[in-house]
Amino acid sequence: MSKNLVMGMIFGYSVEKIKPFVLSLRQHYQDDVVFMTASVNEEQQRFFDDYGIYTFIPEAPLARETCQTERFRVYRECLNEYFDDVENILVSDTRDVVFQSDPFAEYPRHDLEFFAEPELFRNCQHNRPWIYTFYGMERLVQMEPEYVICSGTTMGTKAGMMQYLDAMVDEVDRLRNTGRMITYEDQACHNHLIYSNAFSNYAINHNGVGPISTMHHSKNLNFNRAGYLLNNDGKVIPVVHQYDRCGPMSVTFVKNALGVHGKIGIKIAAEYAATHFPEHDLG
Repeated sequence: MSKNLVMGMIFGYSVEKIKPFVLSLRQHYQDDVVFMTASVNEEQQRFFDDYGIYTFIPEAPLARETCQTERFRVYRECLNEYFDDVENILVSDTRDVVFQSDPFAEYPRHDLEFFAEPELFRNCQHNRPWIYTFYGMERLVQMEPEYVICSGTTMGTKAGMMQYLDAMVDEVDRLRNTGRMITYEDQACHNHLIYSNAFSNYAINHNGVGPISTMHHSKNLNFNRAGYLLNNDGKVIPVVHQYDRCGPMSVTFVKNALGVHGKIGIKIAAEYAATHFPEHDLG
């Protein structure tokens, strides 16, 4: 068992969908990785064997409409059954995440590390309705001047992560017991808990200064000559989330993630981008 652990949900994803995540991660990190899923086919198993990845299938069947929130319960179940000796954990989305260096090289520095998007609630048309739906207008008004914190990536110590997962599972259950929607409340729960001071030893990391950048609202991007996204101090950002929302530069992320080079590499990366994330405009 290794010191560090990366966890993600891959329910419904083919091998091709998660190749940039896996190939880029294994360029920089050799400790444990485990994917939550409902089943594993032969192609997936060969791929996981090649890259030393564990899989975890929960006892309760996963459903597409609820897996985004159920992942926190499944993460907790997996950690309770395995990985007793792990010290640091990153829980991460998988389809739209690439790695540029070791995420654990300098972090976590607190029990929990959260990662803000470069946008306030008052300006975000995705997050405002979620807060209003689940917590009401008074809570939305309170949170409008705060930055949106992404629920897709969270890092922490084992103790910190268990506290976080317990809180998320409890809050999701509480909301569901009110009879409200059962999908997409993870982002609302995540932010509500953080801004309610549910956690004691944590940091909110912003783009440009921490180990993870979340790209949807990002406007000023600084790359080195090798095509790696940089923090404000000129160092390579370890993790890029929502890399597929960066216009033409999304192709550069794919190229580096897949480890392909030259004109052929550009062609391979461009074809991958056009095929696997058509939901976002490449410019």
